[in-house]
Amino acid sequence: MSGSGNTLSADEVRRSIDAQVVQEASDAGVDVDGVIESTIAERGDYGRRTVERFAVSALNRQVEAAASDTVSGILCGSRDRHGKNWPRRHALIKSDGDHLEASTWDGTLPTPDGTEVEIPSGAAVEIGLEHDSQYDSYEAKQLHSVQELDRDTLASRLASISKTPGDLSRDDEYEMIAVRGEVRYVNPQTIFEDGEPQGDGEVMMTDERGQPKPHFELVLAQESSTRVRCHVERQRYAEPFFDVEDFDMLVRDAYSDFDSPDQQAGLLNDALRDRGVVVVGNVNSFDQNRSNGSTTRYVDMAVAGVVELPDTNTTTDESQQSSTEPESGGGSGDDTESRSFVDVKKSVEQYADLVGLDTDELTVETVNENMDLDAPESVIQEAINALGAGAEPEVGYEPDASDADSPIEACRDPETGQLLCPADGCIFSASGEAGLFGHIVGQHAPGAENPEEWVATQVGE
Repeated sequence: MSGSGNTLSADEVRRSIDAQVVQEASDAGVDVDGVIESTIAERGDYGRRTVERFAVSALNRQVEAAASDTVSGILCGSRDRHGKNWPRRHALIKSDGDHLEASTWDGTLPTPDGTEVEIPSGAAVEIGLEHDSQYDSYEAKQLHSVQELDRDTLASRLASISKTPGDLSRDDEYEMIAVRGEVRYVNPQTIFEDGEPQGDGEVMMTDERGQPKPHFELVLAQESSTRVRCHVERQRYAEPFFDVEDFDMLVRDAYSDFDSPDQQAGLLNDALRDRGVVVVGNVNSFDQNRSNGSTTRYVDMAVAGVVELPDTNTTTDESQQSSTEPESGGGSGDDTESRSFVDVKKSVEQYADLVGLDTDELTVETVNENMDLDAPESVIQEAINALGAGAEPEVGYEPDASDADSPIEACRDPETGQLLCPADGCIFSASGEAGLFGHIVGQHAPGAENPEEWVATQVGE
């Protein structure tokens, strides 16, 4: 740099700054000399005029910060969306339950002495916010104080002010919330282009700087006929926060060890299922639908953070009773009906790869002779079928006019493209018919020769 080696004094830089800028900062209570000294310490290798411009910018930010309102809360990650020119939205969880998102464009904030710092996650903070009444939004201006929290303390504080799925209502739509529950499923997150589903994405996808970040869907255990689907979307620059045991290792291993999104999500599903968590995020939609005499509420969240709770007893008795898995009659922890279709398909595919068999060479008998899957033969057969070419349509599949009125299409979620199980209270979803049929014959209609007929009876056709 041209100015490298310069030794500038705060007094020298102050004299070169417009007097009105200095006066406005002083009137706002800004420590002018402290901000200038901090600027010199950080930017002193530049020439005087360049340092002066940095100092003016820092002073102006401090004046704005002085006019902002100071708010206390817990910062719990940020979110934005790949391909969208949005600011980063930092989740701020408040003790009064009036949670909010604070926006920044670069993920840093000045402190009172003018130092620019990265915005933390998993920390209790006092933060200066400016409210835009026209859009009812908040812009972060200054970070006054930071107290880092360990996982147990963070989880305890979040749990104390969080809701359960059954507590959620239409009033929560488009709001920032914290919701606690047990992980029931981890699924691949659908990729959208121009608002249309394009198929399943991998569990890590690069942001616009080329950095791989988590990308999946987490479904909480259903409670009071409410299903909460938590979407960790592809980010632009933001940093969703995950304070979950072994999470970084799990998501990296899933991404590196498996090729398909189903397999990758399957590893996370095996590791995270039944763990108690608090999910922090914005409610994108709150819908009520389904038939057969009951109403199911679907809550979709854009995730900013996920924090693991110390134990898994976080849901009500009602939610535990509404679990879709039948109780085991054998007294062991493994119910022969409880394995998900994704688990079985992943295991069968791994076996085929290991022994070098093509999918058209697989049979139920071969699989049962060489593997201990503890799953119904009908589910194994559907897994084999799904591994064959063209057996399972992509999430982005759009039915033609002749399919539009089929009972299967009545199960398709218009937003995610997933096929939702029509059984009352069941929260299973699949990306294609094979997965849905395997689940049905394994959990709801054992031995059914035509699962589509069973679907038709459930959707009232």
